[in-house]
Amino acid sequence: TCDFDHLQLLVRELAVCDPVFRRYILLPAVPGDLTALVPEREDLLDLDTFLAPGDDDEDPLSFRVMWLVRCRRNMLLLVFSSVDGQWHALTFDQCRSVPGTFDPYKDGLISRQFVGRRFCWHPPVLNDLLLLDTHSMEFSAVNPPPEKGWSSSFVIVEAAEGMLGMLTKVHD
Repeated sequence: TCDFDHLQLLVRELAVCDPVFRRYILLPAVPGDLTALVPEREDLLDLDTFLAPGDDDEDPLSFRVMWLVRCRRNMLLLVFSSVDGQWHALTFDQCRSVPGTFDPYKDGLISRQFVGRRFCWHPPVLNDLLLLDTHSMEFSAVNPPPEKGWSSSFVIVEAAEGMLGMLTKVHD
């Protein structure tokens, strides 16, 4: 489990820096109604902050800040949009169906890939690929190919017509 005060981390100041124009944007604090969605400290496993493409196709400088809160049984995604200047929340509860404790460090959720406007994670405990579509802002789980030799050594690639593909390293 994390050894920090998660609410204190959620109220700290965040800034997005633009080194090209030598400026930064100070983000507003996550509102109290959204921090209330974060579970108690003993259920919290990890916090991960990362950038995502903006939700305004007309404005190439728009951006989103993603704050992924990983818990024992679910995930909460807090999203700041530069378009409306607001924080929003999205949850993924499929982990609830997994018996026992869900540990993203042991179960492989600590790395992500970004392909074709989607973030991809592979938590082996679910035996699925977890996808976040940054256009629709929806989570989904996809079963990987049932091929023998499936391993954690893979990359997700953009295939024809916006589909995803998987390049897997198989021994021998």
